[in-house]
Amino acid sequence: MDFIFSPLLWLLPLSAIPLIFHLINNRRFKVVDFSSIWLINYLKSKSIKKMNIINILLLIIRMLIIAFLILSMSRPTIKSAINISDPSSFLVTIIIDDTFSNMNAYKKEDRAENIKSIVLDISKYYDEKVHLEIVTVTKDLIYKGIAGNLDLASLDEIEHTLETGNIADIMLKYSNKKYPEKFIGGNMFILSDMHKSFFENSIYKNDWWDMTFINTAQAIKPPLIADMKLLSDLILPKTPFDISLDVYNPNNIEISNLDAVINIEGDTLRNKISIPPQSIKTVLFQEKDGIDLDLFDIKASLYENSQQTDAIFSYVGNKYFLKKMLTPNLEVCFCGTDPEQEKYIKAALLTINKAINDKRSKARKDKDAFLIKSCSPYYRSLSDNDIVFFGNFDFVDKQDFQRYVKEGGHAILFPETEDSIYTLKHRYITKQNIYDKSMLIDIFGDFKSDTLFSVFRDSRLTLDNNAVILTKESSLWNRQYLGRGLIDMFGMSLSLSETDLSLKGSFIHLIHYLMLSHPIASDLENSYSEQNIASEEIYDGSVNLSYLKTKYGEVDLIQSASNLEIIMDKKLKRTEIWHLFLAISMILIIIELVLVSALGRK
Repeated sequence: MDFIFSPLLWLLPLSAIPLIFHLINNRRFKVVDFSSIWLINYLKSKSIKKMNIINILLLIIRMLIIAFLILSMSRPTIKSAINISDPSSFLVTIIIDDTFSNMNAYKKEDRAENIKSIVLDISKYYDEKVHLEIVTVTKDLIYKGIAGNLDLASLDEIEHTLETGNIADIMLKYSNKKYPEKFIGGNMFILSDMHKSFFENSIYKNDWWDMTFINTAQAIKPPLIADMKLLSDLILPKTPFDISLDVYNPNNIEISNLDAVINIEGDTLRNKISIPPQSIKTVLFQEKDGIDLDLFDIKASLYENSQQTDAIFSYVGNKYFLKKMLTPNLEVCFCGTDPEQEKYIKAALLTINKAINDKRSKARKDKDAFLIKSCSPYYRSLSDNDIVFFGNFDFVDKQDFQRYVKEGGHAILFPETEDSIYTLKHRYITKQNIYDKSMLIDIFGDFKSDTLFSVFRDSRLTLDNNAVILTKESSLWNRQYLGRGLIDMFGMSLSLSETDLSLKGSFIHLIHYLMLSHPIASDLENSYSEQNIASEEIYDGSVNLSYLKTKYGEVDLIQSASNLEIIMDKKLKRTEIWHLFLAISMILIIIELVLVSALGRK
């Protein structure tokens, strides 16, 4: 019961006025015995006791008269359903989204029990004779009867599920004209986590149902991993690499005390983070020791704290998985290269092949990482290969060569000895000569000595912006992108008369780097895969009120079941009962007059 003029209720203490007068009139006075009046003390009769009881009854009646008059002036109201003159002709339908995204056993809260509670709460707002139907998306009709017969046992079929579904078929069923013909009115409630996929292919312009959508998703939504990336396409064995993790906070409040955890083949990396409201935070991780496996998995998770990462249900949100293959299978060919240089490069490739095969699973050991062969300088022959070694600068200007590179090929030039300028100039190449510091770490990072190798001839290359290894006068290595492809050109041959690079341990690292530094698109697809568990809960897929109105017309949306009462207040009308309180007051006044009259005669 509510009151329209509730401030008048502060006048209720005035109902105590008769009690105050009664207490004043019954004050004790000093008794003085006079003459023979003391004999009156013996006149205690039953009639005097009855008069006292009537006086107390009158006191109570007068207090109630004042109280009921104040209550009637406050205009009390009670709620009753709209247009339910005959409750048995009114229909209430509750549609439950029991798809996997809304109800599954992996959610931290028991959403099935929450939904049962909401259904029972809705039914309590209606007359017991109202016709009630409860429908789930995966099981169809689970209850049909009057609201008064609904109990918790009737809702046992609301349970966790692994199925998917859509509201389209149910809306088609309830758009049937038989409902307006059979019932004078209908309220429809749709309980869902409001994911857009649930409402796809469903368009029903409502003109009869009074529809209310209730968001059953958790009030405080868990954070989610939106994306995880390796920051480099090239990951060399035992070489540090970085991973970025994008974590999304869908709430309007900050999330703190959260652990972002990445597991790489048993090695756990952890970062404590806090995320501002309605934002994505990028978290960076570094695997400092690198990986010594050809194929490895990366798993990302979110945890509520750092102490319970192995506890059941201690994680929140979703999980994200990446699978990375360090060495895809590549076809390598030699085109017009010097036999001496070819010998050094093939020896390095065979060494790398053996090392890779030792790390590969049995399923991948049957094929070398690098398939070595020869090819001609024509496009048809070049296009069959991922990497081409060549030994003549003239090839760079050839049309077939440029077409191969522009379409994603990788060409590597070590010039033949006769193509170099024969100026004797011994020079040590140190780490300071490496212009690209990331390459310095990837290729020469394991070498303690500052001197890397020596060159005995001037470089054929000039200084430009593509230089990787620099000297004061020239460049020893230029890296140039052309279209979707890459050209690596070296200013010296691998002949021992020009450099001792091929005798250094770093030469194998260099060749390994060249092999993997420009994987083509097909190789990337084969070497990299990802999986986002529970990706259907990325919250930008949720619908809002304007979206629902475009599909169903005028509807209500409750973002939390705790706001159910607010919407039901709109659906239920208020009936004023002040006249009832006034009538009670008048009856009490009549009773009081009768008692006073009777007491006067006594």
